[in-house]
Amino acid sequence: MRPANTQKAEAATRPEKQAQETVAASAPIEEKVASSAEQTQPTEPVNTASAPILAKKPVSGLSLKGLKRKKEILEKQTAEEVDISKLPREPFTEIAMQAAWKDYVARLQKKGEKILASNLETDTPTLEGTTIHLEFPNETMKIELERAQGGLLEFLKRRLRNYDIVIEITVNETAERKYAYTTREKYEKLKGKNPDLELLRKTFDLDI
Repeated sequence: MRPANTQKAEAATRPEKQAQETVAASAPIEEKVASSAEQTQPTEPVNTASAPILAKKPVSGLSLKGLKRKKEILEKQTAEEVDISKLPREPFTEIAMQAAWKDYVARLQKKGEKILASNLETDTPTLEGTTIHLEFPNETMKIELERAQGGLLEFLKRRLRNYDIVIEITVNETAERKYAYTTREKYEKLKGKNPDLELLRKTFDLDI
């Protein structure tokens, strides 16, 4: 048997040995944790203030759709272009043309386009082939009708089913009037005597 003093000495040193063994065992783990921490840490500090955040610019889906739609419409229009040679060219009489002319004047009056309607009533149109002849007493009326004849021509071509129709306007200031003066003709005569009337009409946007 060991002496009592030896047993007491071993008992006293045992906790110290266990503590040393625990420290020794935990040392490799701490080294691994420290090593792992060193690997995960960035080698250089990131300056967040100098690195601006770039926001992604949103793509405008509406504009893309609009461009696509526009392209589709252009393609459709190209595909549906009318062959001029296939448009109708049916014969028609002067009476039929004059009736269609009056119908168009009535439409203008309903829409409130009184000046143009009055101009179209100034002379009775005549027909020569597919050319409609019209005579005006002054250049101003001729210019006004030439600017607005697109709608008239389209109406006549559709109504009479002939797309060769053209309008030829001549000016004859000395020609004798074929019928009583219209309101427009009276105004033109007064304007010839007093040009300030036209300025007055435009200033106050007056109808004739």
